[in-house]
Amino acid sequence: MRSALANILCLMLLTSILLLPFFSKAQAEGDPTVNDIVSGVIDYYRNNKTTLDHWEELVALKNAGVDFQERRWDLPDWDGTDLVTDSPATAYAGYILGLMAIGQ
Repeated sequence: MRSALANILCLMLLTSILLLPFFSKAQAEGDPTVNDIVSGVIDYYRNNKTTLDHWEELVALKNAGVDFQERRWDLPDWDGTDLVTDSPATAYAGYILGLMAIGQ
């Protein structure tokens, strides 16, 4: 009885795995691709928000392929004076990641 139940469960699992590609949603014509969405976000920042205040913006845009050496970006002047000894560790991590993103 136990082996019959195990066999049935294995058969159901195998069947569902094999049929999974047929039930996946195909991309419809006109749906934006990931590259289209990333380009749209970059265009938004270029046209509407050239002053970047947060390290998250810097890291995300750098990974999206933005060159911060272009003069169009107003980057923060991070000299480390806003970090004090009792700043949380995440503040230091954000500072370091932001500097790495802008190439300093």
